[in-house]
This record gives sequence, structure tokens and C-alpha cells, in this order.
Amino acid sequence: MKVPEWIDGFGGWGVASSCLRRRFIASGAIPLTLPSQVIISALAHVVMVTYEICWPGDLQMTIYSLNDRAYEGEENADVVIIGAGALGITLAVTIARQGRRVILLEAGPRHPPVNFQKANRGPTSGRTFTRMETGRMRAYGGTTRLWGGQLVPFDVGDIESVDENGKRLWPISYDEVSPWIDVAFDLLGVDAAARDRSAVYHQATGENGQLGHGLQTMLTIWLRQPDFTRLFAKELEDSPLITVVTDAEVQRFEFADNGNLETLHIGNDAGRSLTIRPRTVVLAAGTMESVRQLLRAQAISPNCPFRDNRNVGHWYLDHLNGTAGHVEISDPKAFGRLFHMIFAGGRKYQVKIVFADRRPLHSANISSMVLPPMTIREVVADAQQLLRRVIGGQKSPITAVRDAVGIMSTIVPFAWRYLIDRRAGLVNSNMRIGYEIEQMPVFDSYLYLDPTHPPETAPIGVHWHVGGREMETTSRFCEALAAAFSDLKLGDVVISPPASADDPAFLDDFYNSGHYMGGARMAESPEDGVVDRDCKVFGCSNLYLAGAMVFPTGSFANSTLTAIALGQRLAAHLTVAHKDAGE
Repeated sequence: MKVPEWIDGFGGWGVASSCLRRRFIASGAIPLTLPSQVIISALAHVVMVTYEICWPGDLQMTIYSLNDRAYEGEENADVVIIGAGALGITLAVTIARQGRRVILLEAGPRHPPVNFQKANRGPTSGRTFTRMETGRMRAYGGTTRLWGGQLVPFDVGDIESVDENGKRLWPISYDEVSPWIDVAFDLLGVDAAARDRSAVYHQATGENGQLGHGLQTMLTIWLRQPDFTRLFAKELEDSPLITVVTDAEVQRFEFADNGNLETLHIGNDAGRSLTIRPRTVVLAAGTMESVRQLLRAQAISPNCPFRDNRNVGHWYLDHLNGTAGHVEISDPKAFGRLFHMIFAGGRKYQVKIVFADRRPLHSANISSMVLPPMTIREVVADAQQLLRRVIGGQKSPITAVRDAVGIMSTIVPFAWRYLIDRRAGLVNSNMRIGYEIEQMPVFDSYLYLDPTHPPETAPIGVHWHVGGREMETTSRFCEALAAAFSDLKLGDVVISPPASADDPAFLDDFYNSGHYMGGARMAESPEDGVVDRDCKVFGCSNLYLAGAMVFPTGSFANSTLTAIALGQRLAAHLTVAHKDAGE
């Protein structure tokens, strides 16, 4: 059942606990009716308005709004980061730890707005694109205010992937990325024992994870505190080297004759404005907004050094997500032991099924997930995670209460939206099989500025195109899954419709996951991409990108961990570059 647009704008969809994401609503405990959605949306709206009136600000505000302060800009900042989401926050913290000053600019407000989807509206074309508005947040903390905190690194096959002609798609090797995955885990508080996923699985199940027929289990790791404004609250609010300014949208890039980014022109709808002359700029505002900035610069900025780069906006990627077929379970006990959620060391892990060795490297990656019925332990653990999200990192009781009310007012409707869509099929009693499939890169999948608006104010649009090469991997995976479950006497896998390698109709009902990637991909030269191996924009010596927009390929996995890893690699590069320049 589709939620009407007027309800979608009325309720404040927000942070969803993984507990509510899963079984309760999908099981039918709460009837899916239009009146119930209206009531939930109305209550969410009332509570959000109430808490904003009663607690309009923090007791101690060290993160500034352009609306509240005559902010002049800080010419002595070493790095200006555009976007205070997952990448912007982790980059700012790391660069400040290295003793360098950072200005962190966020176009959105300090607290997530009730109708946050409104800022995400834009045109779509091509393949049906369902998560244009709900999968991202324009506010301090970015999409970390929405996501559940699932971490899974790209594997060697993802980074070493090649095109159909055998040409490498990433200009860097897996060996260059892998150490930074560990750095990212450390930064996020996931220690070595917690990220040894094979050991965690073996300890919990007594199995080695090998399912046969080239398949194995793989664990995703969930953060205890997925909201980065809380995870890094102390450093963001107390560090003398970090200045955060919200309600500060970069509206125009001004380039010098030599192509360097010379001036940032910043403003907002309230008419406030400022200019900053940066030394180094990192555009880390998420894939959609970062690519919008690049496309706008191509359209309106004189001397734009990448004006003629045809790759800007192109090679857009998302994950294909959906359900097809089901499992007729013959051994529920063994099935539950192998595929239940795992809780170890106070952390949650989710079990997925993947290829043990993905070959050939020009094929798509894929995972599958089948969840047994939810246990009481899972309910309790998910409730604890929600509590940590609500109160973690707060300095005062009033701040904690205010933010708790704000989060809780948005959990139920967002979870409702999440579960009434196709992902609900992953968690109900008929044990349907869910798939997450890598989209193979194609030039004709792209982001663009809405042509009905002037480029200065145009929202971003998506033309999503899937080429169909994904079916070779999908067909092979479905055959292996059926054979493995049969040999292990777990049950019979029924794939419907049949997954034929030469029939992309299998993917017709699959939808995009909202894992926005590509559009400014990394490459060896501007003929093939937008940024170089150090994430520097071709032709501009002081403009860098941080985030999944630089990915040449997308794996099947949530992109955040790998994006943070590349961000940490970028932070190290900037430190060396500044030292070499004598700064």
C-alpha cells in the first residue's frame, strides 16, 4: 500500500530501530490501514513540534548555525569540509586529531526537520527509482541520523573487479584499501575481536560457515551507536580545531584562472551569507548533493576546470534489492542455528549468504538473506541498541530527553515505511528469500540537474539504468543456493520467477536500496572518471571528494564502511600534502 504524499510530508520519518524494522509490523501485529498511518503521522508531528518549542537548543552550544551567529569564516583553516554526515564527521575528527584546523559546513539544520524528505525531492527517469526522498537526510549528522549502522567491507573481488575487456575499474588495488578498512573499524570503535567475523560465527554456531557449492555465510557488523553526532559528540563539540556551521549551504564555487578553487560562496534561505577562501576543500556531502555541486559548477562557474568532463554525474550505481522465491524448511532447528542473528560482545551481527570466491571478476557480486523467526534475545538486544542511540553521547539530561522525544517520534512511521515495502518479505513467516545484487556500472545510469529549474537552484535528478549483466551472477547464485540447502537437508528452495541468465525480467520487481554511489568515479584519467587515485578532482589541485560517489563499482554491500576507509586514506594524503607544501 503506497503512503499518500500528503501523509508522507506530514509525518516525521526518522531513525528506525532494527527491532521495529524486522518482524512486528511485518507479522501483521499492527494492521496496515490508511487511518493508522494518519494517526501515527499526526502524533509524530505533534511530538516533534512540541519538543522543538520546549527545547529549542542545547544547554551548551558549541556547534553554530549561520542563522544564529555572525560567522565571518576562518581563513586559517587547513581544510574546509562540505557536508557533516558520515564522511564529513569522520574526516573532521581525524584531521583535527592530526593537529589541523577544520571548518565543517552543513547545509541542513542542527536537528533533523520533521519533513526532511521535502529537501530530497527531485525528478527520476529510466528504471523505477523508489528511494529518492527517504534514504538521505539533509541535517547535521546526515544519513547517520537515519541508518541502522550496518558495516560490511568491500572484498578483494570488489576492488579488483574488471570490465568485460579485462580492464581494471579501480585505479587502486585491494592491498591499498584493506589497511584503511581496519583504520575505519578502529575509528568507529569496532575492535579486532569484534571484526573477526569468521571467529564470531564459529563461536556462535560451531560451524565454519561453508555451505558447499561455492557458497558461505558472511556476517555484517552493526554499530552500537550509529548516529555519528552522538558517536563523536565530545570531539565535535569540544575540539578547538573543529568549527561546525549548520544552515550553511555552499551555493557557488569560484575558481581562479589556474583552475584552483579560490572562493566558496555560502548562504541559506534566510538570506544569511558568507564567503571563505579555502586552502583545501573536501566535498563530502553524500553522493546526490556532492554530484549536484559538481554539475552546478560545470553549469555556472567560470574557469571551472572540469567543465568538459563528461563523466560527472555518470556511472551512477545503486543496489538491486528484492525477494524472489521461498524456502520450504525441513530442519527448523538447524536452519535457525545457521542463520539467526548473532549477539556477541554486546554487538549484533547479521548472517548473509555469499559466494566463497567470486569469479570471474567482471561479474556482479550478490548476497542472500533468509531470517528465521525472531527470538526474545534479539528483541532485548535491539531494544538496548535503540536506547544507546537515544541517550548516547549526551551531555545533559535536558538534551537527552529532547533528542529522545525527537527520535522516538519518528521511529514508528519510518519503520512502517521500511517494512511495508518489499523488505518486509525478508522477515515474515513464509521464509521468502531476499537478494542484494550489485549493479554493474553503465555510463547511461546518471545524475542530472532538474532542467525545469535554473542550475543555481536545481535539485538533483536520477536516470537509473540497469544493463542486465547482473543476471549471469544471479542465476548461478540461485542454482548454488538450491543445491546447498538440499545437500544440507535444510529445505527446498523454490525460485519464482525462475532466475534465467538470459532473462532480466527476474529483476523487474527489484528496487533500489538507497545506497547511492558513483557519479564522480575514481579513475586513472579524466577520460574515464572525475577524481584521481587520491580522490582529487581532475584539473583542480585543492578540491577533493570523499564518499561513495567516487566508487567505480558498488559490490552488494552497504557502502559506508568502505567510503569511510577511503576517507581516512584521503586524510593521510592531505597531511602529507600539507607538510610537503610547508603548511
